[in-house]
Formats: sequence, structure tokens, C-alpha cells
Amino acid sequence: MVDAQTPEPVSPSSKPKPWIERFEDGFLAQFPWPVRYLVNTLIILFLLWLFLVGLSLMGNAFKGLSGKGAAQLIGSVDNPVAGVAFGVLGTVLLQSSSTSTSVVVTMVAAGILSVHNAIPIIMGANIGTSVTASIVSHVHITDKEEFKRGFQGATVHGAFNYLTVLVLFPVEVTTGFLKRVSSVCAEFVLNEMLGTGAKWTSPTKIVTSPATTPIIKINKDLIKDIAQGCLPCKTTDAGLCRHDQKDGDIYTEATMACDDSFCHDYKKVEIEGLDEKVKFHFCISKEDWEQKHMVDEKIVKSGYASQLGDVTGSTVVLLFSLFLLCFALYWIVRILHFLVLNSGRGSGENAEDNKFVRVTRKVLGMHPILSIIYGMVMTVSVQSSSIVTSTLTPLVALDIITVEQVLPLTLGANIGTTCTAFLASIVSESGEAIQVSICHLLFNLIGILIWFPLKPMRAVPLAWARLMGEYVLEFPWFGAFYIGVSFVALPLALYGCSLLLNFGLFGLILNIILSVLVIGGTFAFMMHFKKVYCALTGYTSPPATDANPVGKQDIEAPVGKQDIEAPNDENTAAMSI
Repeated sequence: MVDAQTPEPVSPSSKPKPWIERFEDGFLAQFPWPVRYLVNTLIILFLLWLFLVGLSLMGNAFKGLSGKGAAQLIGSVDNPVAGVAFGVLGTVLLQSSSTSTSVVVTMVAAGILSVHNAIPIIMGANIGTSVTASIVSHVHITDKEEFKRGFQGATVHGAFNYLTVLVLFPVEVTTGFLKRVSSVCAEFVLNEMLGTGAKWTSPTKIVTSPATTPIIKINKDLIKDIAQGCLPCKTTDAGLCRHDQKDGDIYTEATMACDDSFCHDYKKVEIEGLDEKVKFHFCISKEDWEQKHMVDEKIVKSGYASQLGDVTGSTVVLLFSLFLLCFALYWIVRILHFLVLNSGRGSGENAEDNKFVRVTRKVLGMHPILSIIYGMVMTVSVQSSSIVTSTLTPLVALDIITVEQVLPLTLGANIGTTCTAFLASIVSESGEAIQVSICHLLFNLIGILIWFPLKPMRAVPLAWARLMGEYVLEFPWFGAFYIGVSFVALPLALYGCSLLLNFGLFGLILNIILSVLVIGGTFAFMMHFKKVYCALTGYTSPPATDANPVGKQDIEAPVGKQDIEAPNDENTAAMSI
């Protein structure tokens, strides 16, 4: 009988290396370092392009799935509390604060929505836009330490926006401060800038549209029309309704007698010799308007997805976009991780970051004001704060930049995202629309002045983000739970409380009490989540270990950064307020 032999364990060094390391150490090793850097840069840029395509497709897919519902939500605002709730939910459903704020500006310009009710929607949209980065951070869920840092970098944005709303919303409702200040600013802009015809095409749209347009294209005009609802027909000086008629290929302005049962509608047509399509106005009955906008016309107006219908086509595109996002982010993280550690970190107590990390931190950490300006310029360039914050999340997860360094970048992104609504208001040539867009800018600027310059105030959103990171380190499912509570359950609860405003003074008092209890209870529950969870389930935390990442055991946190990962005394004190 032959004795069974126990196979020798395979040493970590004999394990197959990832293809990026084999590619770098093998094929690229024969070339000089400038060539290697160029190739790695091109690979990362291609993966970044795939990431942007995935984000664009995901946003369009969400619009296709919920565009009509989100438009109806925004269009049904009748009080400030509901405005904040609908601003959050509408932006989460549309996956774009630029779209939701542009819809609000259009509605204000049309006289459908008052400035008083539009301002809370803008505040809610600021909160909703931070959900994308929180979703993207889940790409790192296979590595506990990376997921912790990435989730911290994502939630610090939402924490700042929530805190700013908690401070400015009561002030605005009771004093109308933003409304009054923005009115003065809007008058200046109206006199000095109106008629400039300012228009900006996002470079991101330019580079991604060739890939996304054949797949899915959204009818944004339909979203705005549904949000506005059935509008009275446009009338002439004689009081007759405009009803442009078509005679062959020629459209002529005509009129017809009509009453309140008719709705205004329009059609964009191409006129020979003109670069842009021209609107021709029509009058149709309310039944025909609802049939046309809610049934006949589709949110997904072209692309492969349009052949499958709004729901099916958007669902397919959503799944495809999630695959692209996960694929692109996974390899971006792996390549960046390899490049960051390529020159190696030292071992022992005197370990230092390599040159790549040092240079990156030096550039992004030169001065907080420069970081804010940098974040603003990036967001204005791509016209999407979601893209900027989602791109920064992997850098925080890999510890290339810290949570402290990403905060001013996201604050700059908050300022930059106001550009889209401002341009939309300029085009509308409406003083009230310009006023709303200026309110959006003032909201973010005042929030920065409150929560960023002073270190004790800045410690509050940072400490909140660190606390949420500690939770996902122990409970990886907490990330999805946090998104559900912060961006869905809480807004819905506030909307439910706002229904009490229909019952007069008693309803107002009860609404205030319940809203405070809902917000305070949610905050306290999230802050003491671990204690509550352990008390309800009997869960006991495992004993602390030195390091327990899942997936990439060779990844080590840089020595000397532990004080960044764990809340310090100052931050702990801030959280106890």
C-alpha cells in the first residue's frame, strides 16, 4: 500500500499573478518607463470612458423607468416639506440633479411652480445627487477596508448636504432669506446678462454620446411637459387660442375658439434654412393630452431600447450599465492599486508612501480653497456632480486621497452643478427662474461657509462619514440599508407628515412635531445603529483583529494613516453633540 502524501501548501508567491501585473512585469518591462506610463494611462482613460458610459446609461435607464413618475412627483408639490421630499426622490429616480433642477427651473419659468415651493425642491435635489457615489462605493464591497474608505468618501457628500438642509430649510421657511437675497441678484443678472444666449455642451456628453445614443436616448422634453401638466392654450391679443395649422409642408399661425377644457401642446418641426427646430403651437383636449403624454409618447424615444418599450428596454439598459460600471471600476481599482504599490511601500514603523501617492496627495491637498475650485471646474466641465463624486470614490477607497481631502472637492462639485440650472434659467428669460437658480448657488455657498472653514464644524460631516464607514466594515449590508433609509424611507416619511398641512393650524403644529421626531429619530437610530441592532438581534461583535480585508490580502494600509481611519477625540466630541 502506498502511503498517501499530503500535498505541500502553495506559497503566496507561487499564486498566479493578475494579468495587469503579468502585463506590466512581462511585456511592458522591455520598454522604457515613459512608454509604460503612457500605456497604463491610455488603459485607465479607456476604462474611465467605459465608466462614464455606464453612468450615462444608468441615468438614462432610470429616467426611462421612472421619468413619468418622477415628473409627476415634482409637478405635484404644494408645500415646502413635500418639496424637499420630492426633490430627493425625484433626483434619486432620475439619477441626475441637473435634470431635476432643470425641470424645476422650467416649471418656474412657465409660472406653474412658485419660487417659494421651488427652493425646497432644489434643496432636496442636492441631497439626492449624493446617492450615486454611495452606489458606486459598493464596487469595493469584496475588500472590507477599501469598502470602508470608499463608503466614507461617498457619505461625506450626503452628510454635508443633509446638514446644510437641516440648517437652511427652517431659516428659509420662516424668514425667506434665500428668496429675498436671490431676488436682488436675479434683478442684476436679468439686466446685465439676459440675452447672452449662453449654452454649454458637456465634454462628457460629447465623448459618451456616440456609444450611448444608439443604445438609449431619453425624451427630456416629455419629462418636463408631464411635470408642468395640462397648461392653458396660448392666446392671442384677441383672446383666441393659437392653433397652428399645416398646409402641405407649410405651417401657418392660426387661431381657434377654446375654453378651459383645452390644453396647450406643441410640435418641433424643421424649417429649411434654420439650424434649430421651431415650435408650432396646438390646442388639444385634456383627454387627448393625457393620452398623448402618458400613454402614446415614450420616455425612451430612440435607440435599441426604444424597440423594447420604456420598462423592458430601460431594464435591459440598466443591467448592462451596471455591468459596465462594475467592470470598469474593478479594473480601474486593480490598475491604480498596482501602480500605487508598484514601487512598493516600506515595511516596518518607518514605512512611507511611494512617489505616486505623495505627488497625488500634494496636488489635491495644496489648499482647501484650490480643491473647491478644482472640484467646481471639473463639475462645470462635465455638468454632473454625480460623475465627479463617483470618480473620486475609488481614489478614497484606495487611500490615494483621504476623506478630508475629498470633502472640499465634493463641495466644489456642489457649486459646479448649479451651472446647469443657471444656464437653463438664462435661456428661459424668466426673472423667477433665474432667481431659483441663484438660490441653488447661494444654498451651496452658505452651506460651505457654515460647515467647512471652522475645524469643529468641519469635523461633524467627517465624523458622520467615518461612523458610517465603521458600520459597513462590520456589516457590509449596511451600505444598501443606509441608501434605502436616507434616500427613500426618510423622504417618504416626511412627505407623509406634510399631508397634515391640509388640516390648518393644528395640522401645521402636528407636522412640525412629527417631522422633528422623524428626522431626529432617524439621525439617532443611524448614530446608534450598532447598539440598536445588537439589542434587537443579540448580535455580538467579534474580537478586533489587526487587519481582515477580504479578497486582497496583500493590501496594507499605510502606516501613519491610522489616525485618519479612526475618529479622533475632536470628531467623537462633534458626533456627541
